[in-house]
This record gives sequence, structure tokens and C-alpha cells, in this order.
Amino acid sequence: MHQPSPLTQTNSTSSPPVDVDIDLLDEDLLVTLASRWNLEPQLHQWKSMAQTANFGEDRTDEGVTQIVGPTSGAVALATEARARMMARKSVKPA
Repeated sequence: MHQPSPLTQTNSTSSPPVDVDIDLLDEDLLVTLASRWNLEPQLHQWKSMAQTANFGEDRTDEGVTQIVGPTSGAVALATEARARMMARKSVKPA
């Protein structure tokens, strides 16, 4: 189901994404277009939401878990475990 935009009550289109790097946008063009279309309050509200989302170069990844490859110790343990398993498979009961 299509969600109405929280930015305007009369518009049923979705809101613009907030996961953008605001520094890459043409600020003057945005202000000009918003002024021509009487959307200044909506532009300010969207910019506030986008800045709160904090995308771009200054974004920090606090709380984000980085995936790290196995350590040499973990690799050694896995190799030893595999060797033990293979040794059991190669021993055939008499």
C-alpha cells in the first residue's frame, strides 16, 4: 500500500529519500525550486530529516558492527578440528 508523504497533507507521493549526501546537492537550485512551487517549509523539513540521518563524508558508523575475517588462531583451530574429523573418517572399524 502506498504511504502518503509526511511532508504534505495533499500529496500522495512518497517523501524524497533522506539517505543522500546533502553537500552534493545544488542548494541554490533546491531553494529556487522550492520557492517557485511554494514548498519552502517542506524543503526545510526534509533537509532537517536528512541532516539528522547524517549521511555523507562526516557520517560516523557508531554502533555498526564491522565484519572481520577469521584470526590466525581461529584458522588454526578450524584446521586442527578438520584434521581430527578426517582422521576419524579414515579409520575403518575391523
